[in-house]
Amino acid sequence: MKDIQSTLVTWSETMLKSKASADTCTEETDHTLHMIEKIYADVSLIADLTIQISTAAEEQGAVASEVAKNVESISNVSDETQRLSQSVAEQSTAINGNASRLASMPMSFAER
Repeated sequence: MKDIQSTLVTWSETMLKSKASADTCTEETDHTLHMIEKIYADVSLIADLTIQISTAAEEQGAVASEVAKNVESISNVSDETQRLSQSVAEQSTAINGNASRLASMPMSFAER
């Protein structure tokens, strides 16, 4: 009988220890679950920020491309303006030469 009581006491102690271990395991599992949820939320936030950064970089790339096209267009207009200015200068020189010849013509008629 004493052996049975001793065995029952041992089992009872073992069951209490097992329950305490199970309670501790449950608490640690709850804590771990909370930490995993926090990590998931942080990773989701990082993913959202990454998407925003990617979108902003894409938009900046598009703006940079547009600026480059506009700079090229301005350069082309500037080149054309320079070419036309050179042509106007050459034509002005030719007109001045013609005007000088025309101005001297009446004198040549008067001398004869």
